[in-house]
Amino acid sequence: MPEYDLESGRIVGERPRWRVIAPYVGIPAASAAIFGGEAIGLPAVLSALGLGGDSVETAVGAAGGASEVIISSTAQEQANLGVSGLSQFMSGNQLRAYLANPAAGSRFLGTAVHNATARVLEIRYPGRFIYNTIGPDFLDTTTKELIELTTPRQAAAHLARPGYGGVTISTYTLP
Repeated sequence: MPEYDLESGRIVGERPRWRVIAPYVGIPAASAAIFGGEAIGLPAVLSALGLGGDSVETAVGAAGGASEVIISSTAQEQANLGVSGLSQFMSGNQLRAYLANPAAGSRFLGTAVHNATARVLEIRYPGRFIYNTIGPDFLDTTTKELIELTTPRQAAAHLARPGYGGVTISTYTLP
């Protein structure tokens, strides 16, 4: 799996797939690293959750997949704009709710990242990515791949949704 620099959103290296998934199934990365993914039975745990073997490849996406990288890097660019840059993608009520309580209003900032990402993707790749507000976020019309955009912390919850078994997760982090 590609490893991204949190500041730039660029790929800086590779990580074993079990290291990427371990935190999302409740196994601290430190424990997994000390014992090794296989030593603690991570493949069996992932399989029991429906994320093992071939399903991991499908759910997380092939390393370096073009759609995932394009969407992640574009979303990270937008997230890096911060509240001031993303406020144009929020309604007045959403912005006021966020400013009054950023923790409770973070969903509005996430929605703004999604909307900004969709706009930039349409400019850079006209007609390639179709943005959906219900179900998986993007359809890559070139590859027919469904991509869900979220933060790393929410990736497991998104993958657990009904019908998301073949969806590729694409992530960004908020500043």
